[in-house]
Amino acid sequence: MVCIIPAKGFSRRVPQKNIKDFCGKPLLAWSIIQARCSKLITDVYVSTESREVAAIAESYGAKIIWRDYKDTHETNGGKPILRAMQFLQRGDNIGEEFVNMFCTSPLRKPGDIDNVIRTFHRTKANQALMFGEIDELVIYKKCGKELVRPYLSDFWRNYTMGTNSTSVCSTAWYEKQYKFMKKTSGETDTGNREAHRGFANKLRRKIFNRRSPLTIYPCEFWQTYEADTPTDFKLCEFLMETNILKGQGAEVYKKYAMEEE
Repeated sequence: MVCIIPAKGFSRRVPQKNIKDFCGKPLLAWSIIQARCSKLITDVYVSTESREVAAIAESYGAKIIWRDYKDTHETNGGKPILRAMQFLQRGDNIGEEFVNMFCTSPLRKPGDIDNVIRTFHRTKANQALMFGEIDELVIYKKCGKELVRPYLSDFWRNYTMGTNSTSVCSTAWYEKQYKFMKKTSGETDTGNREAHRGFANKLRRKIFNRRSPLTIYPCEFWQTYEADTPTDFKLCEFLMETNILKGQGAEVYKKYAMEEE
């Protein structure tokens, strides 16, 4: 199975975040290391338009797929994955399923990627994702400028609200989903609130209510944090070092790769 990692050379909130130092290595490097240490992934591809990103990706063992379109700050993460998938299909370098990961979600433990893949195969799902488990969840709904009321309360892990952006899916399903997303919200990033105002309502009606549920591989909730803002970047760095690396660096992933099944 192949893995596709989108990594553009610019960023709005954290300049050049994909190559910014994170626990001693460029942020992008950790996703490549994790994927290459998987026992079920054969090839790792990075989709980019940046020569600097490409040089780093290749130095860590990834193959490059150059983007054949112009990126903007508003382009969502789904477009490079779709284009990369289609590029690999033309060369017969991808099967009927693939892994896609965002390097802004680096908090993966050794074995997590393989467990998501195994979950995908065991359940025969269209898609499997890492989702964070929440022991206590209380959601409040705004009912005025300075007023809220309790909306949802759960203490039995019946609900979750965070994903690690590590996904395994079929190529046919991904293409179908992307066409739906493009039709409802265009190709804008999810940070664009105005573009996604109508999209959210359509998504709720067409996916939440009528489509089959997603298959999940449960992870700890802190693993769903993303390095998308300067503060989050520092927080993820702390969580990565404290909870996963523990002074061993990339060796924690290499040790897993060498373990016998």
